[in-house]
Amino acid sequence: MRLVIFGTAGAREMIQVITLFFNGAANSAAMRVYRNAVEPLLLRHGALQISRALVRNPRPGDADEIHTVNFPELSHLGTLQQDPDYMALAEQRETAMHGAVTYVAEDYITYLD
Repeated sequence: MRLVIFGTAGAREMIQVITLFFNGAANSAAMRVYRNAVEPLLLRHGALQISRALVRNPRPGDADEIHTVNFPELSHLGTLQQDPDYMALAEQRETAMHGAVTYVAEDYITYLD
């Protein structure tokens, strides 16, 4: 998984994490199982799930799912990634997807407030 961080720390209370998942239609069931296992871990680390977009007919090379999650701060994402329960999902994660790219935005605009 590739992690890209952009923006600068400011007055924003949360950071926004956008992850593009490349799982392929054949792995949709495995991805569903993986998502169900990760959701309680996100909550454990203070995450707020904002959205999950499923791409109906992705072109070759495009993401199949796009998830947006907010964390109180970057360190919460780090503690999630070091959580033994999250680390134990490594094999399941590899089965569910063939790649992911994660963007962390410290500066962002929310239009729905």
